[in-house]
Amino acid sequence: WAKLGAETSSIVSRALCHAVAEEASIPEQPWPELVGQCATGLDAAAGSRQAAVALALADALADFDTEKTGAASDAAVASWAPKLATHVAGTDGDHVVMAARAICKLAVRCSPAARKRALAPACCGPVLAATQKLLTNDEELLGVDCLDALVDAAGEAPAFLAGQAEGLLQLVGAAARADAFEPE
Repeated sequence: WAKLGAETSSIVSRALCHAVAEEASIPEQPWPELVGQCATGLDAAAGSRQAAVALALADALADFDTEKTGAASDAAVASWAPKLATHVAGTDGDHVVMAARAICKLAVRCSPAARKRALAPACCGPVLAATQKLLTNDEELLGVDCLDALVDAAGEAPAFLAGQAEGLLQLVGAAARADAFEPE
């Protein structure tokens, strides 16, 4: 963990986190302890170097076979949700995007119970608000990254967005006004 945090290049750090998460998800040798270490890292102050590493790792762990790492287990989601919500409400746009992507990937991969009890209540509103903020505050490209993650979550786990009609309408309005948003 210390070596990941010591890397000064954010690009190299993200690549290392991705490689570690991929290695941790190999069925023959899973690293379930990595989820706990990531949760500890998510306690770091928003915008800090340690938070950046933890967010990159959370995002990467959510990409891989979460049954092997336990990243989408009910316990992990309950632990990570409030921490990710804090980071998605932060001021560093890159950190906001990493947190939003991790949240949306977990929304797809976690159990319906974890999504309903922990992830959606803690994170859905903050992800919608952060995406809207990025789209309207000269960080449109980052906002589009968050919007892409939300669209993926909505397509695979629509219950994640249940009860968020007002937030979704505001987000659609912000996306419509964003210069960088071009529907595919």
